[in-house]
Amino acid sequence: MLNTNSFGRFEQAIQSTPDNTSMLNHYAQVLITLAERKARAGEESYPYFEKAFQKYNVARNLEGLLQLGNTLQNLNDLVLHSRELRQLLGLACKCYDEVIRLDDLNGEALRKYGDLLVKLARRQSNGANYKRAGRSKIYALEGALTSY
Repeated sequence: MLNTNSFGRFEQAIQSTPDNTSMLNHYAQVLITLAERKARAGEESYPYFEKAFQKYNVARNLEGLLQLGNTLQNLNDLVLHSRELRQLLGLACKCYDEVIRLDDLNGEALRKYGDLLVKLARRQSNGANYKRAGRSKIYALEGALTSY
């Protein structure tokens, strides 16, 4: 299990070689593993997921961001506190937003983002999210048609 010293060593390694994407990606994966364990134990997991998002974002790891968004979207059953669940779903939105910002034809990110927006719209009775979800789904379909 990671302790504070391990986190400190990761941070030092990243500071000494900030462009080391391998180190950033490895640290993000370790943080996600720890966050998932904390979520399963009913403990707060958001700070670890947030830090993983930051590391993937710096590394420009689109696949990592996409997988993180998917993981966050599937935590409904594990996270009992509605405040943390809102934070985690918001972070999932940020993951998909970032992937789409860097690759606006990423069909999987557009579809998953649309699914998440529908989920949020149902939860919050928010019509604006339905509209955004529809646009995301349309962009995903258009992208699929143009690449076909």
